[in-house]
Amino acid sequence: MSSDENQAPQQQATDIESLLDRARLADRQHRASPADKLRTRLIAALTDFDHERRAEILAAGGNPDETGDPFETVRAIADNWAASTDDPAARTALLDDLAGRLDNGTVRALRLAGEAAAAVTPRLIYMHADTGFSTAVIASDFGVSESYVYRILRKRSAEK
Repeated sequence: MSSDENQAPQQQATDIESLLDRARLADRQHRASPADKLRTRLIAALTDFDHERRAEILAAGGNPDETGDPFETVRAIADNWAASTDDPAARTALLDDLAGRLDNGTVRALRLAGEAAAAVTPRLIYMHADTGFSTAVIASDFGVSESYVYRILRKRSAEK
């Protein structure tokens, strides 16, 4: 018996249980208040959405239970890079580790993402400055020097 044939009875059982659950809810709704009916409908809609989302993620080869930060790996690389700035042995170890773990496609994506981050930084500096953030805060948030922030702001002033 193939795994598809094994899954068919399980899927039917799940579908039947789902139909029974919905029938029970519908029966309770006849006696429920409008707020209870709304709550029940919202829960059912959210449950349907979650099932559909999980199916889409699985169809794309992903893990629907993965809830981590999508930039977790990038942040770890950046943190390790920054931490190894003054330690040549740590920097060499980090580079050796990355060379063993990253493939060409991932390195390309990281490099291009880094270029995009560098290109968008001036715009974000402008936005932060326009909302009243101090130069010191902006520099700290972006991990750049205050003189860099001033240079970017002067460049915008000169372009106006």
